[in-house]
Amino acid sequence: MHKCECGCELYCNNRFVIGHHRKGIKLSDKTKEHISSGMIQSFSVRESKGQYSRQFNVILKNQIKERDNYTCQICLKIKSKEKLCIHHIDYNKKNHSNSNLITLCRQCHSKTNGKRIYWVLYFAKKKNLF
Repeated sequence: MHKCECGCELYCNNRFVIGHHRKGIKLSDKTKEHISSGMIQSFSVRESKGQYSRQFNVILKNQIKERDNYTCQICLKIKSKEKLCIHHIDYNKKNHSNSNLITLCRQCHSKTNGKRIYWVLYFAKKKNLF
């Protein structure tokens, strides 16, 4: 367990620091040192990686990639199957309906990690164009 400079506790779980420190609360020098050295990684509970269900498997991912013609739906570049990701439009990792899944290249997929509202609206508009 680590403490922020403000005194709040950050729980170290599986090499991850879980807490609200990403919301403007400063980390102690010791915690910063642990994070920068790679001993632990930092993320907030809101951004934590949830569990995908068994239905989100290689077969489903390949079906979506094929449906989208192995083309990133943001930059429209054609990529090899291995360089493509399947993105959940509504960010709900349990919603595997075809209308909620879209093919993105790795670079564009990383862009969708921030500004979630923007991307949800972006894909909603894009869907209406088809």
